Amino acid sequence: TDKDLKKELDRSLELFKLLELEQKVEDVTEILDELAQEQKDLAEESKQKDANTNEIEKKQEELNKKFEELKKELNEIDKLNQELEEPMELSDTKQDQDNISKEMQESKDNLSKDKNKKASENQQKAGDQMQDLSKKQIIRKLHKATSLEQETTLRITICTGWVEPSLVFMGIPKKKLCTRFIQLIAKALH
Repeated sequence: TDKDLKKELDRSLELFKLLELEQKVEDVTEILDELAQEQKDLAEESKQKDANTNEIEKKQEELNKKFEELKKELNEIDKLNQELEEPMELSDTKQDQDNISKEMQESKDNLSKDKNKKASENQQKAGDQMQDLSKKQIIRKLHKATSLEQETTLRITICTGWVEPSLVFMGIPKKKLCTRFIQLIAKALH
């Protein structure tokens, strides 16, 4: 019936939103880990006696910009989560983000004053805090339990093309869903 079809479409839409959110969280976590490593590498570079302060300051400025972009992605995750019928329980990271930004800015300020040792400490701290933030991005608990069977069915449907193209939306590329489906099957077989 039309009612059943609408229910099924609503469930599929919710699952699409959930998958999109999950993918964004994974992407942000990966980027955070990369930024943390770059920040720590820069901290090591700042410690060196023959360090080129101007060059390091430019690199720090770049990292600051990258982190500001990442903060926008974190806000996007919050928005997507609120769009779910039953939002996930995500960690509140606003304070962590502010602390990281502060350390990164202090690092840049210290570099401009030729205080490389102090800048290196700020950079190390910012890198550690990014790693902590990355761990917090892992979704702790789903309010809405999505069964593996539903997810698998949806992924098979999308991968095999048994779905109207108009239903493949929510910004999740078909290829990504198929890749994730294959990873899911691989995990199940181990």
